[in-house]
Amino acid sequence: MQTSQALKRLLEDAPPDRISVGWIAARLESRSFGFLMLVLALAGLAPGIASVSGFLLAIPSLQMIAGRRALALPQFLSARSAATPGFAKWVRRLIPVFAAIERVAPASAHGRLARSTRLIGTIDLLLAVAIIMPVPFAYIPPTLAVVAISFAQIEDSVALLAVAFALAALAAFFVGLVGWEVLEFLAHLIGL
Repeated sequence: MQTSQALKRLLEDAPPDRISVGWIAARLESRSFGFLMLVLALAGLAPGIASVSGFLLAIPSLQMIAGRRALALPQFLSARSAATPGFAKWVRRLIPVFAAIERVAPASAHGRLARSTRLIGTIDLLLAVAIIMPVPFAYIPPTLAVVAISFAQIEDSVALLAVAFALAALAAFFVGLVGWEVLEFLAHLIGL
């Protein structure tokens, strides 16, 4: 089933008043990793939230590295909920985005990326560490790379994953370059 269809079905089955993170993760099953990573990364683009987002991105990343097939959330995160009408409004905006992606890069046979879960988790974890780096605006490229990887995971597309990994490599290079420049500046500042 394509992601846009899965989101439509999610809205059809949603409870009328409030919807919890745990309920969403259970309904999305294998796609829950990608959706959680996407939401955390998009939230992390806001200034001041990147460090928190980076730490939270480590939770699903470590579970992917461990080889889990479905997302297991801590109770404090699983119990978080939002009003269903607000959530539905946000999801309705995402459906055309996913439909457009599905037209450009059709999904592979479902589960094709399942063998790459540990690799994806490792790259996401490295990007999460880069996001935490305390240099202004250095979090943006790795966060965008996580967004791209999340899209590839959600769509189960090998082609999108290859593009996302290329973006991740560029993000890692950028963060390394910025980190090196900061270290050189600090060494010059203290007279080394």
